[in-house]
Amino acid sequence: MSTATTPAKYRFLVYAPDAPGMAAKRMEVRPTHVEGLQKNVKDRFVRTSMSPLILPAGPRSQEASLS
Repeated sequence: MSTATTPAKYRFLVYAPDAPGMAAKRMEVRPTHVEGLQKNVKDRFVRTSMSPLILPAGPRSQEASLS
């Protein structure tokens, strides 16, 4: 009989205010970032179970949602 318990799971919220114009800057450098990330995933340096790179394409919003 095991006496181990399952660790509790906690929900958390990250609030990260952004400076004006930074969304455009992030989109500008994103291709280079994604290229490096894909290499690291291929080399198994980074492992993911879910990645924005595999989500279906479609309209995206910069608005946050708590739902």
